[in-house]
Amino acid sequence: MKNKIKLLLNASFLVIYYLTTLSLASGAIYLSQMTSVTVFSLHTLSYCLWIAFECGTLTQLVDLLTEANESIGWAVYELAWPQEMQYDERFQVEYRSVREAMAIVMMVSQQPLGFDCFGLFEFNLEQFYELLNMAYSFYTFLRDFV
Repeated sequence: MKNKIKLLLNASFLVIYYLTTLSLASGAIYLSQMTSVTVFSLHTLSYCLWIAFECGTLTQLVDLLTEANESIGWAVYELAWPQEMQYDERFQVEYRSVREAMAIVMMVSQQPLGFDCFGLFEFNLEQFYELLNMAYSFYTFLRDFV
């Protein structure tokens, strides 16, 4: 299932990442230029906070999904199914099918999920902190021009 939605998720995460950076930086520029508090400035502030919260939550969910993927493999590996499952001629097809399924689950869970925004960077919580640093850098860059 992951391979079917991987392209869509990589594209979505890439767009979310850079739009969040741009939104935070432009919102910070607008708010820093305000001389008084208005309803629009409060909406801008809440929007920027909501965008940052949304992106942080998405990166946290990707981290949790990665951990769950790894834990499935370890859980199957730690099961005692090779010792408890006895070979019987009558159930030869089922025996091989179960062994193949368990091996496939262990192999797939050892592979990284690969939400890497088309190879640019891994979409995780550490990258979210980089996003905040990049938004601040972009803000200081734009502040010099405004």
